Amino acid sequence: MTTQHSSGRDSQNSPRNNRYYTRKGYDSIQKKSDSFRGKYGTAAEERLPPLSVVVIARNEADRIDRCLDAVRTATEAFDSEVVVVDSNSTDRTVERASDHPASVLRIPDDDLSAPAAGRYVGAAFAAGEQVLFVDSDVVLADGWLEAASRRLATAPNLAGVGGHLDEGEATANDASETADGDATEATETTGTTQTTEEVDWLHGVALYDADALASVGGFDPFLRSLEDLHLGFELTREGYRLVQLPTVVGDHARDSATHLEPVRRWRRGFFHGVADALFRSASSPRLLVKHLETLRHSVAANCWLLVGLATLAAPPAFAVWLAISVVGVAAMAWTQGLVRTYELLTFWFLLFVAVATHDWRAPPGRDQYPLDRIECVKRGPGLQSRRARGRAFRRGSRTR
Repeated sequence: MTTQHSSGRDSQNSPRNNRYYTRKGYDSIQKKSDSFRGKYGTAAEERLPPLSVVVIARNEADRIDRCLDAVRTATEAFDSEVVVVDSNSTDRTVERASDHPASVLRIPDDDLSAPAAGRYVGAAFAAGEQVLFVDSDVVLADGWLEAASRRLATAPNLAGVGGHLDEGEATANDASETADGDATEATETTGTTQTTEEVDWLHGVALYDADALASVGGFDPFLRSLEDLHLGFELTREGYRLVQLPTVVGDHARDSATHLEPVRRWRRGFFHGVADALFRSASSPRLLVKHLETLRHSVAANCWLLVGLATLAAPPAFAVWLAISVVGVAAMAWTQGLVRTYELLTFWFLLFVAVATHDWRAPPGRDQYPLDRIECVKRGPGLQSRRARGRAFRRGSRTR
């Protein structure tokens, strides 16, 4: 039975008043340098910074227990808190999550629900100096988090640390969902490296410095896709660095993709989200160039489709275009395989349709996201070192 209580957040807890946004402020925040070690004194190598783990969930009742159990094991050495953000699940995800020592928040409307929104909400409610983002279908690996946390705390201008997901054949599908063929190639290549690499963005499990996130406003809650890329590009534009460790940081339990996967992406707004990210970057040439470079295969394919449309008025020219297209598709099928060719062609075509039919109005600003509508289902244990300062949220509008 659901019991109604007072609102989980009031005007004093608006985004601009939230600790996540004001701890150092947008304008006054300084990039990390060697002096950052002073935050931890001479015991920097021993003390682990307070950690908030934000777990994003939607209809993951069958997997949320394994995810939260692994989070608890991986963070035993930390002063930590866990914040589960549920995106209006229709199964028992919220009930399962509430059985764990974690705060459980719920986004009550599908119109407000997206992976980026969950990350934005979780970071806004978190109190740690570092924030680890984990999807609820990922089981964290042991043995990497403590070293990553110390590295993030002491390395100059380092904003985030990530790694690789042990997801086998799902890697290519997941990467293509993030961008296009270019991202897939990057994931498959760097997945075999034995060295730490500086990268432009982090995907999947990622550990961020809370101040660095605040300096760019955090994840953009209105982006329906490419939120990881966009955040990474914003951070590197501001002079921060991101590194990817040569280690597996989690096991990603994805369902096998089917031929209906592009339809699923379309329904959840992925392709329109790409257009959103491009529009959001229009005021910053550097960001826009970064996105277009990542999407270069998609851009080329969409330009080729435009050429085909332009030749419709001239049948001989269209015949030439069609012949070249058939040869190109045959070459792709020969080199990439039929399944991969199908994935790329449907991706490019649906992206073309999304761009052509997109409502090209500027997305709302981050501070317009209605945090006051977020429900706090359960308030879990907070950070020991932060309790005197109060939490960023109060008991929400629903308890179970």
